[in-house]
Amino acid sequence: MLLQTARAAPRVLRTAHRHKASSVAALLHRDDAQPLASSARRAASSVAALHDDDEAQKTIAKVVSRYARTQEQLVPWFLEQMPRSYFALVPESSQLAHLQAAAGLFDPARGFDVLDEVRAASADDGTVTYLTSGNAPGTLARQVRTLAGQGELTGLKVFTSRDETLCLNVFNFDTAAPDSCFEAEDALAPHLQYARAKGGEGFWSEAAVRAHADKCSLDYQLGTRPAHWARQRALFERVAGSDAVAARVDASNGSAWLTVVAPNTLPASFLHKVLRLVAAHSLDVKLAEMDTVEDCLILRVLVTGSANWTDVAAVSERLKWLGETALVPLFAKGAPTARDATLLEVRYALETLAQRTLGCSRDRVAKTLRSHGDLADAAAKLLLKRPVGRGDGGDVKELLASVDAVTDEAEKEVLAEVVRHATTCLQTNVGRADRQALALVLDPSTLSDGAEPPARVVFVAGRRFDAFHVSMRPVARGGVRLVTPKTPEALAHAASRHYDECRDLAQAQQLKNKDIPEGGAKAVVLVDATGHGDDAWAGRGRGAFREYLNRKAVSAFADALLDVSLESETLPYLGPDEQVVPQDITRIVANAARRGHPRPEALMSSKPGAGINHKEFGVTSEGVAVFVERALREVGIDARKDAFRVSLVGGPDGDVAGNLLKIMQRDWPSARVVGVADGSGYAEDPEGLDGNELRRLVEASAPIAAFDSKLLGNRGTLRTADDGDGAALRDTMHFRVDADVLVPCGGRPGTIHAGNAREFLKPGDDAAPGAPRAPIIVEG
Repeated sequence: MLLQTARAAPRVLRTAHRHKASSVAALLHRDDAQPLASSARRAASSVAALHDDDEAQKTIAKVVSRYARTQEQLVPWFLEQMPRSYFALVPESSQLAHLQAAAGLFDPARGFDVLDEVRAASADDGTVTYLTSGNAPGTLARQVRTLAGQGELTGLKVFTSRDETLCLNVFNFDTAAPDSCFEAEDALAPHLQYARAKGGEGFWSEAAVRAHADKCSLDYQLGTRPAHWARQRALFERVAGSDAVAARVDASNGSAWLTVVAPNTLPASFLHKVLRLVAAHSLDVKLAEMDTVEDCLILRVLVTGSANWTDVAAVSERLKWLGETALVPLFAKGAPTARDATLLEVRYALETLAQRTLGCSRDRVAKTLRSHGDLADAAAKLLLKRPVGRGDGGDVKELLASVDAVTDEAEKEVLAEVVRHATTCLQTNVGRADRQALALVLDPSTLSDGAEPPARVVFVAGRRFDAFHVSMRPVARGGVRLVTPKTPEALAHAASRHYDECRDLAQAQQLKNKDIPEGGAKAVVLVDATGHGDDAWAGRGRGAFREYLNRKAVSAFADALLDVSLESETLPYLGPDEQVVPQDITRIVANAARRGHPRPEALMSSKPGAGINHKEFGVTSEGVAVFVERALREVGIDARKDAFRVSLVGGPDGDVAGNLLKIMQRDWPSARVVGVADGSGYAEDPEGLDGNELRRLVEASAPIAAFDSKLLGNRGTLRTADDGDGAALRDTMHFRVDADVLVPCGGRPGTIHAGNAREFLKPGDDAAPGAPRAPIIVEG
């Protein structure tokens, strides 16, 4: 019977809530509650009849009695203190769950004067609710982080009781909008009335209001005051269709509404950043609401306290583009300003750039800058003072003198590289508040290393990516390549050769373009997809997270490149390369048109539905095939009849190698592919890799790491770049595999060079170099 009592209590509460009873005792006298009352009375009688020496039963009786006393006070308090919006927007099933959870925080003698929290989940409406006795700074941000792996966050409502002793933070993870008991016209009516009071013309016209309402959920319209809804709509229209973020603060009488509209962002990640910013300013969250309109996140936070609201809004607009490397020190400052955010962004870019051009480890550079923080900050501040690369000579001399005073030679080398970039940078986009990444135009003469200097070098540092764009001539075209290592070790290896690889690719493209007006160029975007993914991607697999990061990185890179190009005489001309998809091309061109590019359609080649897609038609590979056939004929092999072996340095998802694999199946039926290496890894088999499996990878635009290992021969090998020494074995595959033809495809111009050419030769007699692993080399 005691168990029956425990089960009956929640049913009594549900009826109390439905009838708005002033107390549980009053409820028990209602006729329609008699079954529950009888059940409760029988259970109570059973408790009273317990044997005196049964301590366990006595304890249960005390718990049940305390629970009843708690609810006697809690139910009427809850009905009176929670705001009307709570009862209008939260389903009844969730309200009852909240009541039951609140009992764990409520003390009959002290109310909610207990610093604790309770978590309640509702399967009915896909919500998770935290009940806390107050929302101290940082509480909400911590709760967002705690929900990692819950799913994709689609909404947030924060409700505070009128006496401010209880906060309910309701997180919605249900992708479908909950049913509303209101009709669309009921939800829209107050907004139309407000618009008519504002004149009813233009922005306030009924047609404009209805058009926006069609994009919004009914709950969003119902739960938002008309004046607030109009302000949010204005911000939405300012950034809709772009990647920019809009924010504003409306402050009065010690409180303020922070409103942020952010398109194309992950809700949980962005919400967490905004709440961390609020906590850094020591602001208390009283109310918060989050909804989505089309692809825009609309976040409203009511805070109490004081702050520089201009800085709060400005930093909110930058949060989307800042990674943890900048955010951790930014929030640690307390009350971060817009200048603080920009300074950290510039410092991080200089740190990354120095590591790339030195070709050393990131730890070495980071440790040096931590040891000489003042000098690193001075370099960043100097760059901020130099809008187009012409700074104060005195500042430069003082900074150089500070570097000379460093006694450790290894540290001095790092600091000198940071200062060199800060003092020779020709142009930046730091003045653009809506920049998606930081772009620095470097002085090419400082990067020549004795070789022909490029005409232009742009470095872009963004959230979880950085990139180089190298042009060998003022007017130059070349592909954009995405490199996405899977492990921290592979990422470090790619980072150490990032600039050298991009420069070598541009030089190779220059040789290809020697007979056409456009010079050669190349862009390599290095994406960091290592470590944990964003919370919203939990359970979807690492591949989905990498794909998301790739799309964001290539878009932000191209936009930052436009920042430093549209106002100059040097417009970039791009093309697709590894991991760039048609969606990227379409978006880059559309963004260029929106931003006023004089010929946006010329910015990037291979646009879907326009011109000739050289990857689709295999233009480059057809030329390579002609040279392969001719070279084989010189050594007595008829490629269309005889058997021969091919080794490819370039993947099935690439332009040259992918199309060459298709040509081989079409024209060279007896050819065997004995080795393939690309950014993802390598596969080799002296008997020949399965042709149908290679064709599958080509059609799926998949790398060689996706090769089905079950189709390898007895002597075949498949390794991924992130598998132990897989990267090193990949880079030396062509030094092990015997073939008749080696094709270093366009993506790997440094396959054989002066430093490793001897390794390409087989061992000869008496340790003398022997014959090459492949007597014919045809560059793609």
